[in-house]
Amino acid sequence: MKRWKAATWLLALGMACVCGCAQYFIREIDYDEFHRRNDLPRNLETNPAAGEGPVVPGNAPAPATVNYPERKPRYLSLDEAIAIALQQGMIGIQSVRSPGLIADDLVAFAGPISGVTGFDNIRVLALAPAITSTNIDRELARFDAQWTTSTSWTTTDEPVQGLASFTNGQAANVTSTLAKPLATGGVVGITASNDYRLLARPPSGTFSVLSPSYQPRLLLGFEQPLLRFGGVDTNQLIPSFPGSNLFSGVNNRRGAVGEGILISRIRGDQQRADFERAVHFQLLNVETAYWNLYGAYVSYFAIDQALNLAYQTWKVGKARYEEGKDDITVFAPTRGQYEGFRGDRLAALGAVLEAERNLRTLLGMPVEDGCRLVPVDAPTLAPYQPDWSAALQDCLNLRPELVLAREDIKARQLNLMTQLTFLKPDLRFQSSYQIVGLGSRLDGNGQFLDSTSTWRSNNALRSLASDHFNDWSIGLTLNVPLGYRAEAAFVRQARLQLAQSYYGLKEQEVKAQNYLAKQYRVVQEAYRTITARRQERLAYADELEGRFRKIAVGKATVDRFLLTAEQQWSTALSQEYQAVVAYNNALAAFEFARGTIMKYNNVMIAEGPLPQCVQVQAADHERERTRAIVLRERAQAPVLARQAQQSAAGLPLFPTHEAPPLPALFEAGDLLKKDPKLEMAAQAGETVGDRSSQTAATMPVLNVAPAPAALTVAPVPGAQPEAPLPLPPSMPASLPPVLDPRARLGAVASGPETTPAAGPNRPAALGGPLP
Repeated sequence: MKRWKAATWLLALGMACVCGCAQYFIREIDYDEFHRRNDLPRNLETNPAAGEGPVVPGNAPAPATVNYPERKPRYLSLDEAIAIALQQGMIGIQSVRSPGLIADDLVAFAGPISGVTGFDNIRVLALAPAITSTNIDRELARFDAQWTTSTSWTTTDEPVQGLASFTNGQAANVTSTLAKPLATGGVVGITASNDYRLLARPPSGTFSVLSPSYQPRLLLGFEQPLLRFGGVDTNQLIPSFPGSNLFSGVNNRRGAVGEGILISRIRGDQQRADFERAVHFQLLNVETAYWNLYGAYVSYFAIDQALNLAYQTWKVGKARYEEGKDDITVFAPTRGQYEGFRGDRLAALGAVLEAERNLRTLLGMPVEDGCRLVPVDAPTLAPYQPDWSAALQDCLNLRPELVLAREDIKARQLNLMTQLTFLKPDLRFQSSYQIVGLGSRLDGNGQFLDSTSTWRSNNALRSLASDHFNDWSIGLTLNVPLGYRAEAAFVRQARLQLAQSYYGLKEQEVKAQNYLAKQYRVVQEAYRTITARRQERLAYADELEGRFRKIAVGKATVDRFLLTAEQQWSTALSQEYQAVVAYNNALAAFEFARGTIMKYNNVMIAEGPLPQCVQVQAADHERERTRAIVLRERAQAPVLARQAQQSAAGLPLFPTHEAPPLPALFEAGDLLKKDPKLEMAAQAGETVGDRSSQTAATMPVLNVAPAPAALTVAPVPGAQPEAPLPLPPSMPASLPPVLDPRARLGAVASGPETTPAAGPNRPAALGGPLP
């Protein structure tokens, strides 16, 4: 019966130790897939030279400049840009005061604990929630069973005197302990040991002992805190396991991070919310940078059109000056106007290149790959009247910053509960039951006569299983700090921190509401601004149309009013589409302030492996869709071309209720260049009808190319050719006068008194056509 009792105890303890233990492993195929998708070298863990040299190729070509901006177009939709950014891009500056900008600052060292900080890549930040979530396993590891084993062999050879005969000889000990911390704070464990002793001179007579002797022991122990560290809830709060007096091996377990299990779970949720906050900023920055690039192209378009007008005005003024109809005070301002637009065109070109660099950095694309990014999506001009009440509720519930603040209150509450636990005395219950055996060997069926003249089995293990010899103990241990000064200070500090977090949440909610109110106002303000800017641009266009008709029939001359009208029309066109860009950026900022920008862009954050339905990268799908968008938008080019043909001054006429996509704008310029009617009119000075397609006046064609000219600066009217600027070694000494029209913003701007032929009389170009 006693054997069955011991076997039952042993089985129950073994099941208790195994229960709750976890094993973690990763399949080789998942490990390889992780490295492939994240572009990690397979030998990163074993290669000591992985970070010694540059990991990015250092042979990147020189970036585009105003001297050589022309590259083939790389059409890009907004959805494709977002997909690329989420796959490999940067977050950008995480500030609502400067959306759409990149962080050019590099990393910094923040100390031995934090290490290097300041990373901006989405792949770096995506690993942060996984790293923080490992703290949960580290905290749960406090309840894992622990196996401790030791063995020793000792030889004693001392002068025989008194009781030394009981120690001289050889001794050995094997001890193995299996202890399982419990969720209640207690510990249950079993210790199996065996002592072997072979005395050199065993005593005889009355004090005779068994030599050699084996003394196996089996100890079952249990310890449970009753007040301070007792209970499942308490042990999920306290920063580490309370420890044990019976089984000291569990006291040295490495793994706790010092915040407890529940708070570590909250930290994992906070890290995930912080990553979501970073994704919100990335979506805002990418969309803003995308529309800023669109606006930069249209601004360049406006300056280029004004430069063409200034050139035609200079030609008319020069003819009148040579005929003696106007003096130098009338003719000279036409050249000044032309030169001013040349400088503005260079600045607009630089703005295009900077906007492209900004977007490239956010998308994680190389500095230069031989292509220029061209947005294919047209900005929306549809009015939007958001629901304030619904937007406010979404803002208060979905903003990740507010989620961080609310989770911090939970962490502070749990920390206060933890500190209150330490105000209780540490009272522990301890008990043990030990079975002891004795024999001259570990097996066999022999017997020996003990000191009580009783025959015993000389099989030590059989003696242990018979449970003839057992010890037990039971007791309480109390530890009370007098005064609880440190504990009371921690409680007071935790209460103050909780109040601080609560006030912080109120502050964040007020700031979130104020920022939402600002974007709610800006959305409507930006939309109304578009209408005003459009009417301003149309009014200046009507003025230019009328002045050019009067000049054509000799009723007016080139004066400062005409020059001012050209400047005002160019500025109005640029401001109109800057307002369009501002409206679309305001829509993105409003969704950001509302906390729904991920839903707005169809982005989700999920943990674990990708499902089978999304194994193909989203950027690949969007690239195919972009090609279809380009073909669809180019179909609008003939409409834009016909509208431009109806303008007496050759001014581009944009649709009233929609913004023109850039591919259609480029294609319209190509169609106008190939229009035989306009080519003959340019050569013979035939008439061009007004906006109603009625022939109202006879005038020379002033402009036949509404699309932007190539990004080369027009020559100085009437000036000697300048010396060519030095070009990079990879560039030709001279650029061809005619390039593929679909690879440019428009026709090459022809300067006064220049011919396409190369030679010493050809003005030096500051760069190739804009891609």
